[in-house]
Amino acid sequence: MIAAELAKHSPHPEWWQWAIQVLIVAVSAGIAVFVSEYLRTKGKNLATRADFDSLKLQLRENTELVENIKAEVGQKDWAAREWKNTRRIKLEELLAKMHECDAFADRFRHISIEGVVSTERDPVGEMETIGALYFPELQTEIFDYALAHRQHKLAGSSLATNVIQSRDDLAKRQFHFDAYTSGYEDRLNATSLAQSKLNAAARRLLVQIVGLDSSS
Repeated sequence: MIAAELAKHSPHPEWWQWAIQVLIVAVSAGIAVFVSEYLRTKGKNLATRADFDSLKLQLRENTELVENIKAEVGQKDWAAREWKNTRRIKLEELLAKMHECDAFADRFRHISIEGVVSTERDPVGEMETIGALYFPELQTEIFDYALAHRQHKLAGSSLATNVIQSRDDLAKRQFHFDAYTSGYEDRLNATSLAQSKLNAAARRLLVQIVGLDSSS
């Protein structure tokens, strides 16, 4: 130290030299304490800053997570609403196709009696497609109706073919017509029953889709 060097080169140290030495030591100690406290405070501040930055990062990540969850839930809610609305519309289309099948069967019966082969497209296939895509709950009722409809159509096709083959033989034509009409009421009743069951099942399903009380 400076005071020690001065004392070493001075043959007879004076009191003021000792005072300077003590003062220097005291100042040095004070500086050491200040530096130590400064470094400790600085370290705390750095730690606090690091903790603060960590908290900000965690908050940002949590906020992003919450927003993502909200967006995902919102997307699912939107998809559920769209699916419900789509099913409601498709259920109306399904029943409309069923009525188209009835009208088709009536036209098919008339031309079959005349011995004409129909080239019109049967809408029952479209009806079954709608059911398969959107209404697994109605598969039994749809199958039963489609089966009754096709049996009705098959009888008409057979009648048209037999009438054509009978040509001008009126007796044969009458025989085939009587065979057709003998089972007509049973086929018609089977179709009507299947239609009623499908209508009832579709009504119940519509209530479930729109979330209404079935008694309303």
